[in-house]
Amino acid sequence: MKKPFLLWVLIAVLTAIASFIALELGGFKLAYDYDSSRITFLIFAIFYIMTGWAGWITWKASMIIDGDVSGRGMALTSSLRNIKNDASHIETSAELCTLLGLLGTIAGIIMAFFGGSGFKGVQNNPNLGAAVGTAFITTGAGIISSIILVTQHHFLLHAVKRKQIELTPEAGSE
Repeated sequence: MKKPFLLWVLIAVLTAIASFIALELGGFKLAYDYDSSRITFLIFAIFYIMTGWAGWITWKASMIIDGDVSGRGMALTSSLRNIKNDASHIETSAELCTLLGLLGTIAGIIMAFFGGSGFKGVQNNPNLGAAVGTAFITTGAGIISSIILVTQHHFLLHAVKRKQIELTPEAGSE
């Protein structure tokens, strides 16, 4: 059984269900209406692309871990090292989603205070709702995307490390 891949499938299915619910409840329209910076959609694009990448890497790792790919000793160790290197892109994307969310927060705060044409203060800004919406929506999207990507990364690396520990005595006997 390909446990790492099945865990990824579970995360992907739950993400798809949550995305469908958000779509049905108007969450994406809300993000479009209140995030004037559109950073949220960049976060979503990175998230969905990297979730697909995580699935591909997890599938490859599952094939290696379950022995469906030929190789012993050094070749198998090298394959696992390559999987870990490929998985680093998932972790980097999680960090990027968080940072983009914080960038959206800063953009929203700037819009709240400056409102597009000089310093107005928050009392005189007619677009205060949109500015606060940008701040909160991008922050939420960045954090949620990051949490899910970090979870995918953790499950993948945990499976690879378990296999590397399993191979350690075998490598010493050759």
